[in-house]
Amino acid sequence: MLERGYDDALARLDSSGVVLLAAHPEPDGRVRATVFLKTAGFRKLATKIQQFQDEDTQSGKPRNEGLVSVIHSIQRAAVRSLWTDQAEFPQTNTSLWWELWLRRDRPLSETREALESGGLAVGSSELLFPERAVLLVHGSTEQLARTVELLESAAELRLAKDSPTVLVDERGPEAADWIADFLGRVSIAERRVAICVLDTGVNAGHPLIKPFVRLADFLASRPAWGIRDIRKHGTLMAGLALFGDLSPLLAGRDSVALFSTVEGVKILPDTEENPRELWGRMTLDGVAAIEITNPAIPRLFSLAVTATDSRDNGRPSSWSSAIDQSAFGDLSGRRLFLIAAGNSEKEARREHPAHLETESCHDPAQAWMPLR
Repeated sequence: MLERGYDDALARLDSSGVVLLAAHPEPDGRVRATVFLKTAGFRKLATKIQQFQDEDTQSGKPRNEGLVSVIHSIQRAAVRSLWTDQAEFPQTNTSLWWELWLRRDRPLSETREALESGGLAVGSSELLFPERAVLLVHGSTEQLARTVELLESAAELRLAKDSPTVLVDERGPEAADWIADFLGRVSIAERRVAICVLDTGVNAGHPLIKPFVRLADFLASRPAWGIRDIRKHGTLMAGLALFGDLSPLLAGRDSVALFSTVEGVKILPDTEENPRELWGRMTLDGVAAIEITNPAIPRLFSLAVTATDSRDNGRPSSWSSAIDQSAFGDLSGRRLFLIAAGNSEKEARREHPAHLETESCHDPAQAWMPLR
């Protein structure tokens, strides 16, 4: 802490063997300086303080008076003293994603190694600026407190922006590590509900899906199509049905309870070519197939594929009528369908949300009985 009226001491501080990271004015007029000392810098500063105590200049004043006399207190830089974000410093010790800003006086490979040896996860990407490098780091404040102090290059600490990009971009061994950690925290409830994804198929061998499903529960409305998901849309929907937003689950450390399983019925062929069949018929055949395969489990049906136009303008179609009939109930009982309303045209999205007032659902979302 520097006393009032000695702002010029900051320059002396930065040239005295320490590195000035940040200076924060206090309400009482003093300045809290956050500095980093390498081993040599600490010895140099300690020497200057000792000289201030034991030696005088030719004018009779203590040596290094301009520097040492204005230092009210010196504290080791803790995690919070590196905090420069506008947000409040997190009060909990839960694991979070952080932006760690570093001085570029040390190879990043060494920094990564030091962070990982301290139990912190480090994102694969980095940003380089003339005087700073930025890494994404995942861990608790306690882990940071143990590790940041060991680094010779930490300059600032901020909260990472809430984005799943760091997870989506992971590949190879890093992605496998994330998945293994997550799967080790998942528990499966004894009684589960099945979510049957009516889509482009589901790749049941995906490492985040395979442990929680049965291969027998993946079918095609037309067996000649095969069950493999070439377009990948159905697999993405299956993951969403199982876990919701994966970002906080993968990045967290808490246990995850799973109360559902996923089934997949392929109702769309692998090509854009129209199969020249009634979509309502193919959908109902898929529903019947999965109910015959696994009749005992309670289920709901997820349909996130629709026609690409809205020419029905809300009027019943053969597809929506088929779903209404199936949902309302026949000899085999009633069913719960969840249907997407469709996708807006890209041009219309520029006027969002005003364009929603003039757009209508896409077939078969105009059905009355499902949830939309």
